[in-house]
Amino acid sequence: MQSELSRVTWPLPWWVVVAPGLGIAAVAIAVMWRPFDWVYVSPSWVSGLPAESLMTVGPFASICACWIAERFVNRNSPLASPVRPRSRASLGLGVLGVLSLHWALVFAVAVAGAGWFWSTRSTGGSFEAIEYALAIMRLEFFVVSGYLIGVVVARWWASLVTLAWSIFWVIVAPIQYVLLLPERTTGLEQYMFPGIAAGSHPGLDWQVLLVVAAWWIGVLVALLMMVAGSLANVARYTRRAFRAGLVAIAVVVTAGMTLPVLLPSPFLTNPLLPLSCEQGRVLEVCVTGEQEPTLAILVSEADRALERMGRHLPDDLQTVASGDAVAAVVDSGLDPEQVVAVNVGVSGTDDVTFDVGAHLGGLGACTGGDSANQWTFNFASWFAPASVYGPPAEYNPLTEHDRATVLSWYAENEGALRSCSYTGDGP
Repeated sequence: MQSELSRVTWPLPWWVVVAPGLGIAAVAIAVMWRPFDWVYVSPSWVSGLPAESLMTVGPFASICACWIAERFVNRNSPLASPVRPRSRASLGLGVLGVLSLHWALVFAVAVAGAGWFWSTRSTGGSFEAIEYALAIMRLEFFVVSGYLIGVVVARWWASLVTLAWSIFWVIVAPIQYVLLLPERTTGLEQYMFPGIAAGSHPGLDWQVLLVVAAWWIGVLVALLMMVAGSLANVARYTRRAFRAGLVAIAVVVTAGMTLPVLLPSPFLTNPLLPLSCEQGRVLEVCVTGEQEPTLAILVSEADRALERMGRHLPDDLQTVASGDAVAAVVDSGLDPEQVVAVNVGVSGTDDVTFDVGAHLGGLGACTGGDSANQWTFNFASWFAPASVYGPPAEYNPLTEHDRATVLSWYAENEGALRSCSYTGDGP
């Protein structure tokens, strides 16, 4: 068995390839098992989990690749091949090829298998194959860049440099990007950083992501050119390949800085998703097909919240809908003002009572600079006193009045409140 594995992993010992591969698979599967805690399976969220697993898998694979390069390719290491310095770049690239192929295959099988498992338990939506492909490319980024650091540094502390490099791309760079360039946060950055947390999204623009995939291929080609150039340089063969690699790196970095400006958001705007609806005691309640497991509890919570308004509930309201279902509900013939949007996610409903109160108070019509914005939150927090989203009760002037007084005040000023133009002093 060992001889068979050694033949497949040559020129490396089998355990050098297999042990990290098992670690990569274990971590990837652990992250892909998160939906066990969800109320429903969101295919779009599951499709993003492979990239989220790279927040751990990526640094691990990068450090392993670096260690292998430093131990088995560095000509000063006792484990390195004695012919390596005279092999130009072929043997070193062969080692990298073995690592890249085996680890990518293990990762792909792990995440694809878990994705298939969840596809059989989804109530709706579609899985995005391109996200799986992009995740494999991003894994290769960690492997090739870690290997490059091992080749260039060729010292015991190369793994520490690789750890810092990985942490930069997984934690530091995404945070700083949002802080320094908030105008470029169109969602494209979720696919241009090598490892980032997954989230739910209703649909993807494949044309945009194909451009991103082409960019990732360019990144990998540039890194491979750097590896080949570094190996050739160490072998005293030529420095031309190394210089070409530097030029290629400059090109892909420039492209990476430009794409967020040139490309639109990768997320489709208001896609019309299949609906699942049920008539409540007060209004109809709708969610998307994949959110159907939350419908019963949403109907119950929406009825309880709406009944708090009694006869003062605006007559034009027709439907309560989850955020993802609003576009399809409006497309059926309703005005946006007639639809009460509430937050629904894989963890279930959030704070339905506060969402209803915020809609009744005019949150959708408010912007950050509106002086009436405070009354939206005052009303919503009064409407949902147990919510954590509104201001404390002692800072809310509406809590000084009884329920009948507040509801009468709301009925008298409904138009101004719902248009976020109320500037009065309250009840």
